[in-house]
Parts: sequence; C-alpha cells; structure tokens
Amino acid sequence: MYRTSIPQSGTGYTRNHRLIGVAVSVLEGLLFVSLPLIVDSVFVFVPGALGTYEAGHTYVAHLLGLAPALGLSTALIKRLRKLFWMGFGGIALFVLLPRATASRPLGQIPVSD
Repeated sequence: MYRTSIPQSGTGYTRNHRLIGVAVSVLEGLLFVSLPLIVDSVFVFVPGALGTYEAGHTYVAHLLGLAPALGLSTALIKRLRKLFWMGFGGIALFVLLPRATASRPLGQIPVSD
C-alpha cells in the first residue's frame, strides 16, 4: 500500500529519506516540507504546535502515498533536532554571558572616542 523501499533504479531522491531507506522524489520532498507548514499556519493557536506538527507531517506523508510512520518519525526527528539546538544555545549563553559581563559593571555603557 505504501512505498517503503528504494527501487533499484531512478534518481531524484532526497537525502534524508534516502538515509532511512525510502525513495522520495524532489517534488515529493518539496511537498513533504512545505505542506506541513500550511497545517502549522492554520493551527497557530496551539501552544508549541504540540500534536499538530506531528499530525501535519503524518497526513502529508499519507497524501503522498508514503507510510504515515515516515511522516511521524520525520516530525519527531525534526522536533528533537530543534530541542537539541535550543539546549545547545542555552548552554552556550550561560557559559559565554558571564565572560561578557565580567569585564564591565552592570549597566555601564562603553563609550568610544
């Protein structure tokens, strides 16, 4: 029912889905990325897009004839990537911020000549 393996010949596979063993053309990859953004825009009132982000990816995968599990796994991987970089940025902020403010007293504005 759903495409779940890479065919023996052909071109135009997107890189990420090729890594997990699913054949996706460039057009399908473009639709797979852009259509969930429309779903997110419709459900902008949901805090953090919890559930709607994953549901949008799952539904778009189903519409494109891909396994819905591919859409869900892609959404979860993208969400985990976002959380990783948010954590990395937060840690970098707390490590670098004390160094930046230690050289001058709080509230003092440097004046150049």
